[in-house]
Amino acid sequence: MRQRVVSLAVVLVCLAGAAAAQTVARHLEVEADLAEKEAAALAARYEEARAREEAARARVDEAAGELDARLAQAATPLDQLQALERRLTEARAAEAAAETEARDLRGRLLDLRRRQEILAAELRRTRGAPADLPDPITGAWNLALEPGERRGLLDLSLDGTTVSGTLGLDDGSFGSVRGIFAAGALRLERVSAEGGLDMVLEGRFRDNGTLQGTWRPLVLGRGEPPGGTWTARKAIPEEEAGEEGGAP
Repeated sequence: MRQRVVSLAVVLVCLAGAAAAQTVARHLEVEADLAEKEAAALAARYEEARAREEAARARVDEAAGELDARLAQAATPLDQLQALERRLTEARAAEAAAETEARDLRGRLLDLRRRQEILAAELRRTRGAPADLPDPITGAWNLALEPGERRGLLDLSLDGTTVSGTLGLDDGSFGSVRGIFAAGALRLERVSAEGGLDMVLEGRFRDNGTLQGTWRPLVLGRGEPPGGTWTARKAIPEEEAGEEGGAP
């Protein structure tokens, strides 16, 4: 799925009455329509990829069956057995490639479905939104990732429904984040300093003032878990921390 960030900050800066709310709703409707068309195109591609995956799996079964049958025949020449083994290896490689393609498309389609849900919730909320929307997101957050007890600092800024900022972890990795916050749901993607998307965080703003959700890496093979949970709490500025620790 192409990386389309829902950017509505321009029209959400001034929610000052019914006319502005209607304008926002129209923009959200356009975004929702684009997302629906993108989802239809992705679904078609996924269906084709699944067909290729099934066909590749059938070729593996066929090649394996023929090799098993020839191995049971003592008179089968060795060169024929070796050729059948190469055929089976190639069929399995093609099956793995087809499976990877289908899995990638499936993940992108699921991500798009989540974005559609957020857009739909935001559209419902905007149609009855007050002029001034609360901003519980902007600020510095102390982040904890599990498993592994990893810690980091998440610095966020909310503009309309668009979220931007930075995320640094105690393993030395650092990057910018971008995403969307709507109807209490937050989705962030981190772009690492090395220049690529490497992590997705999804969660919700809770009544206790924390952000909680799940995370998953987008780059595998680094020895890190395939995902887990995360919690973030607002960082207390140094001057406020000093006041809390001082005399009453």
